Amino acid sequence: MRSTLFLCLGLFATSYAVAGPVPDYGFDWAEIGALGNRRPLLSEVPGFPDAAQYGSVNYHYRMTRTEVVTSQWLEFANAYVAHYDGSPTAFEMTGWWLSYDSSIGQYSMADGAALAPVETTWRMAARFTNWLSNGKSNDAPAFENGAYDTSTFGRNPDATFTDQLEHTPGAAFWIPTYDEWVKGMHYDPNRYGQGEEGYWRYPHSSDSEPLSGFPEEGGETNAGLTWGQDGWFMDAGSYPDVQSPWGLLDGSGGAREWTETAFDRMYRFIDGSEFGEGNGFQVRDLIEQWSIAFPEGYYGFRVAGVIPAPWSSSLAIGGLSLLLRKTR
Repeated sequence: MRSTLFLCLGLFATSYAVAGPVPDYGFDWAEIGALGNRRPLLSEVPGFPDAAQYGSVNYHYRMTRTEVVTSQWLEFANAYVAHYDGSPTAFEMTGWWLSYDSSIGQYSMADGAALAPVETTWRMAARFTNWLSNGKSNDAPAFENGAYDTSTFGRNPDATFTDQLEHTPGAAFWIPTYDEWVKGMHYDPNRYGQGEEGYWRYPHSSDSEPLSGFPEEGGETNAGLTWGQDGWFMDAGSYPDVQSPWGLLDGSGGAREWTETAFDRMYRFIDGSEFGEGNGFQVRDLIEQWSIAFPEGYYGFRVAGVIPAPWSSSLAIGGLSLLLRKTR
């Protein structure tokens, strides 16, 4: 009995320490559970056996319901520009919708672009998660370590990269892994009813491709619209009723998204489609499909993170109480 009690208390302490008092930073979060879910069956990814390797996650985590948007990026860019060693007008800093005023050394945002998904490099997105993990400190080290050690960022003569492959254990925020992204977008604990788990082919809880169009016209995605003719962007979250099983929005449309997962030390996995993408956008949204990109490319991203302490501590307390009752 005593050893069991100490074991339970140890597990409780571990759970609380990992989660900690983690801030929300104003993001809209979706919590993703079903710890230890299975990977897709081959029948759920027909013709794409490699896709059956992804989607299983054995811990609870959370993801932002939409991609990071320009107003959130503006705060980061204005904090980081004093430490940035490149041109302040570089696209990885400005994205589409920021402009730099050299007279004050700060960025401003285009009118109406506050909720436009930002696009940047993987490495700059990694700095964003470092900054979050360090409490949004403006000190230079806050941008260079935390989730990812930026001193590792570089290229070998054979074009492979030297970047840290996975986020540092204990980081509060990071770029979602491909497993986390696939689970959040496609996995449903009740896919087949009566608690039978499974995967949907598309990231809006459906096996049918999303309908391109404006939300007021019954559309389900802004991918497939014409960039320029139909506008230059749409606000993130413009389709609030089109959701993944976990409540994630814009799995189709918005921006194509970085994940943490590396491929052959040359690329990072990206997934999803973007606003204005052509007729092939449905392929980008399939669970069977993914792409890879150099970490210097420009795409959107979400933030993944640990579940704040009240959730994990109450879970641990509940488990402890149940185990103690059984032991007695």
